[in-house]
Amino acid sequence: MPVSGTNITAVRVASGLSQPLHATSPRDDFDRLFIVEQVGRIRILKNGGVLPTPFLDLRGRIVADGERGLLGLAFHPNYASNGEFFVDYTTTRGGTLLSVISRFPRVGSRSRRRGSRQ
Repeated sequence: MPVSGTNITAVRVASGLSQPLHATSPRDDFDRLFIVEQVGRIRILKNGGVLPTPFLDLRGRIVADGERGLLGLAFHPNYASNGEFFVDYTTTRGGTLLSVISRFPRVGSRSRRRGSRQ
């Protein structure tokens, strides 16, 4: 579908997502696309389909509506060797709305199961 006023054409690559707002991949990872959903999940698009299990699910930790929610994902430059990635999200603590950037270790590691380091 053409994008009005540009020479750009939009192509749907996935469906079944909830408020997707960002897509990225780690350096040199050409097989997966990580899609950030504002509602608090990061989903993976692989081989033309969205994997059923989220890469990360923060829905119980974030506040999501309007311009709040899970807002960003960045992979450490050495993600392939250290597995670290960072997410930006909004939450509340003591009734105060906060914007938080958290670092997460490799999926499946002991510290990842316990939570992130902020």
